[in-house]
Amino acid sequence: MHRISWLIGLSVIGLALWSSAGGTVSAAGDGESVAAQPTMDPSLEWPQYPPAEPLWQGPFATQPVCAECHTNTDESVAMRDVQGRPVGQYDLWRSSMMANSFRDPYWHAAVSAEVLDLPELSEAIEAKCLRCHGPMASELAHREGRPPATRHSVLSDPQEAQLAQDGVSCTLCHQITEQGLGQAESFSGNFEINGYSEIYGPYYDAYGQNMQVRSQYGPVHGEHLSKSALCATCHTLFTNPVDADGKVLTIEFPEQTPYLEWRNSVYSTEVETPGPQAADCQDCHMPRTDVDGNDIWTRIAHDHDGQDYGWLPERSPYARHLFVGGNTFLPQIFIKYQATLRPDVPVAAFEETLARTRAQLSTATGRVELMDVVREGKLLKATVSVHNLAGHKFPTGYPSRRAWLYFEVRDTAGDLLFVSGAYNPQGMLTDAQGLVLPCESPGGSYQPHHQLIDSDTQVQIYQAIMGNAEGNPTNRLMRATHYLKDNRLLPEGYASEFPDAEHTAPQGLNGDPDFQAGSDRVHFQVSLGASVQVGGVRAILYYQSIGARHLQALFELDSNDIRVFEAMMEDVDKTPEIIAEDSFEFGESG
Repeated sequence: MHRISWLIGLSVIGLALWSSAGGTVSAAGDGESVAAQPTMDPSLEWPQYPPAEPLWQGPFATQPVCAECHTNTDESVAMRDVQGRPVGQYDLWRSSMMANSFRDPYWHAAVSAEVLDLPELSEAIEAKCLRCHGPMASELAHREGRPPATRHSVLSDPQEAQLAQDGVSCTLCHQITEQGLGQAESFSGNFEINGYSEIYGPYYDAYGQNMQVRSQYGPVHGEHLSKSALCATCHTLFTNPVDADGKVLTIEFPEQTPYLEWRNSVYSTEVETPGPQAADCQDCHMPRTDVDGNDIWTRIAHDHDGQDYGWLPERSPYARHLFVGGNTFLPQIFIKYQATLRPDVPVAAFEETLARTRAQLSTATGRVELMDVVREGKLLKATVSVHNLAGHKFPTGYPSRRAWLYFEVRDTAGDLLFVSGAYNPQGMLTDAQGLVLPCESPGGSYQPHHQLIDSDTQVQIYQAIMGNAEGNPTNRLMRATHYLKDNRLLPEGYASEFPDAEHTAPQGLNGDPDFQAGSDRVHFQVSLGASVQVGGVRAILYYQSIGARHLQALFELDSNDIRVFEAMMEDVDKTPEIIAEDSFEFGESG
């Protein structure tokens, strides 16, 4: 009932938020429009985010309050690893996508697209999305009995704008209680805040007097803060779709379910006897070790002048607040458009987040193996085995993400004989001649799941394709009732009989027996001339955090927010990320 009520329980009349033309509302309290100029196009505007200020509202405080004692300083040895490298909580968090969830221009564009499609549901859509992208402002409105917070309402109030632009901030996560965690009642942003000015952490005997004086919060032990079920409150999201007649349906669409995928894997810590691979979300996304793999022992704070508390003991575990995921497009935008987005974060911090993201993608996400590469007369045959190393589906999360297999055959002179999965500088899939494939167009047919590939127009894309109530592909989240295709790689240990499988089951596999828990095998068959000498073959698993088809569908629509994001994306390097690769070289007789 909690999840359904977000759309059905809200008025469908709503405000004309972020109008159908996508107009920008400033944070000025007097209603005067004050906006930043985000691009060279003078007709486009962006909110003029106010500088971050220490502020207390309801149960929340903004990040400068916490940053006062939880940043690295030259005068303090607190919050450093064994090599003396800085690991301050605020310093690492501030360039994460969690910290910048409200400033995210892709999110604003996506919300704008949903509102353009269903303006009569604008209030409900805005409230639903703000729940996890501006959670403190959303929760404050709920606690005060006001209408649900929206982008319009928070940006029209300077104080609420401070809460919203903090994104997923310190006093949000550290005040979530363990009530209902891991249960359906807590999903889709239905977390519970304690409201007692108590900050949960991993320690039983935390020293709270100084913290109470400076921040008005006291530390208490909360083991649940280190559990996956905490992350599940926003990273398990169900929506109530709308049919062609504008009717809100009572069915629930699983927009993203990484927690449910993880729970149905060898990585789950929630089973009676966790296995050797068991790990919570925080173990990968907030590691308790330094870059060398050593446990971190450190003082967790310094005083308000940046000096060490000499009496404060070193503690462990200590989590690096990296929140590294798989998004490589948005850090580039924050680097390029820092003056517009105003995150008050050094460019170097976003560059480090981007580097960490790419490192995680290339080392801890997938593995590719070429198998059974043989030449049989005029045919070259090969099998590519793809393994998922993540603790959930890969890719997971919002269904804009995709991965695909690139496979090439070259002769002994290095000339290309065959390719599947080629792409152009815009990150769009092409055939061997460089022509964009129909699957990259929102109106084109999407690529089915393949067991065998023998043409340059066939590509094995691991993705989720949403379908609407009429059974057609859609990129609009509020129109999605089911998945037409979901062949994203399953985590190791995934079982079809698991209770959560009804929300996470793969779709559109066409009976492929090679698609298994944790892996997939794709067979390639290439016709060659009898005299062709094959030099070698190569396979690469590529990844994009926003697929070209999603971008094209978004850019077909017109609003200020969409045009701003489109302009920003022009400066993004769209070269796909390499997850893993393998190659095979023939001998002289190849």
